[in-house]
Amino acid sequence: MMTTTVAAPATTSPAEKAQVKRSWTQHGLLFVIPFLLIYVAFLVWPTLLGLRMSFTDVNIAGSNDRFVGFANYVEAFADPRMWRSLWNTLVFTVLSTVPLVILGLALALLVHHLRFMQWLWRLSFFGPFLLPSAVVSILWLQMIYPPEYGLLNGTLGTDILWLGDPSLAMWSVVLTTVWWTVGFNFLLYLAALQSIPQHLYEAASIDGASA
Repeated sequence: MMTTTVAAPATTSPAEKAQVKRSWTQHGLLFVIPFLLIYVAFLVWPTLLGLRMSFTDVNIAGSNDRFVGFANYVEAFADPRMWRSLWNTLVFTVLSTVPLVILGLALALLVHHLRFMQWLWRLSFFGPFLLPSAVVSILWLQMIYPPEYGLLNGTLGTDILWLGDPSLAMWSVVLTTVWWTVGFNFLLYLAALQSIPQHLYEAASIDGASA
């Protein structure tokens, strides 16, 4: 009877394990360092600098850097325009977030179930998100302003002040923002939908699950 000798698995010493772990850590840091430098330079440092400046009496020229404590905050919260701005920000956030979530999901579901020219629909829905804010502003100003010659008013045959009417200005900005940024939510939802394995849909169909 022949016997086969199986070699014992090679063992790795604790020192070798530590070296491998240290090597992966070093490589990981090398990949992360460029992002960390940009993150610190353009987000963390300006945030800390702005927080420090809020406790001083510094002007726009950067002079008169005198510590005043919470005087700036007291003055700001005592100004009714401050509270009006916060209220407008809250209203804008609510009005824009809800359609961004619902419309982004609807567009993702539409593209996910389409069987033809998916690349065109993905590009069409995500394309506006790639535009700089200056380009988006110019495009929409040409559409809604001036009232006599804007594309939207010319099509509708009206002279509505989309940005001059207080009852329409917020909606105009919300509409522009949703058109501009819905592509990002659409892409997230579409990626999530396409990552669901097909066998889960098949199992749900067998179990009688509805849409």
